[in-house]
Amino acid sequence: MFSLNPQLIALAEGGTEIATWEWDPATDELCWTSGRAEMYARPASEIRSSGDWEAIVHPDDRARVRSSVEAALEAGTGFRERFRVAGKGGTTRWILGYGKVLSTPGEPLKVPALMWMSVTG
Repeated sequence: MFSLNPQLIALAEGGTEIATWEWDPATDELCWTSGRAEMYARPASEIRSSGDWEAIVHPDDRARVRSSVEAALEAGTGFRERFRVAGKGGTTRWILGYGKVLSTPGEPLKVPALMWMSVTG
């Protein structure tokens, strides 16, 4: 399971929110591994699949982000995208997301991801 050292997260968090998750494309299960799902203004229990996650991405960014993830899956590489989500109180929040397709022989594909958002901007 992909996870980050909580001490490293604390050092980096100064004015940011960081969340990590791992997605299993075969089962479409998205598991939060560290950080705060609340950066999306929803509890982690409401974001448990790629469809749940995609639904919170701003409609104007959704196709681009989906295409980037699909291309990463097809190529077995990764993705990096900047996109908007709805924040608390109806605000728009900008997220910078990184994901990497991990392929281990004899195991299903996994996609660990790191989502970063500046609290001040």
